[in-house]
Amino acid sequence: MNIIDKNLESRALEELKANSKAEITIQLSYPDLISIIGALQLALRHPYNNKGPLPERVRLFIKNVKPLFAGMPALREVIERGDDPVFDWEPGEDGS
Repeated sequence: MNIIDKNLESRALEELKANSKAEITIQLSYPDLISIIGALQLALRHPYNNKGPLPERVRLFIKNVKPLFAGMPALREVIERGDDPVFDWEPGEDGS
């Protein structure tokens, strides 16, 4: 069963269209922002339902917040590694 029925989906899309030009401001700490970036990068790795404009919006968001980490080379590298499949973790690699 799909958690979003077509009626709800249509109403939600209308609300997004009606508010597409409105901007919001979110105040975050760096630990919160790096956690959100990591969660988004993990979601981009999900093999299903990762089509359409959403993945590109997510990648653009990450690209746009990277400059906030200027002067933080270790955190920038963590973000870069999150986009590189070479650094993907496989279950059991840490001995668990």
